[in-house]
Amino acid sequence: MNQLTDTDILSNSILKKGFENKNYQPYQEIFTADVNRGKDADVKLILHYLIRQIILNCGISPGYRTVLYDVAYAVLKEHPEVWNEQEVQNGYADLENH
Repeated sequence: MNQLTDTDILSNSILKKGFENKNYQPYQEIFTADVNRGKDADVKLILHYLIRQIILNCGISPGYRTVLYDVAYAVLKEHPEVWNEQEVQNGYADLENH
């Protein structure tokens, strides 16, 4: 996978809106670097961490938990190599199986 650039990041309308805010502009370079560092991380380790955070936020922060769930699902969906047999047969990821 190629390195993402600031232009790539700003092509996302939500991120663009966020980084247009003067409070967050200084963090754009750090954000881009972190995204690029994360692309080489172990997918199973990422999923383990996200699922653990989802569990730890049960009953504490439904909003944060929902964001974590959505990110975990997006990671899983993009990595069919970690899908179980049932997911492969169905043709889609099911985070609850992990």
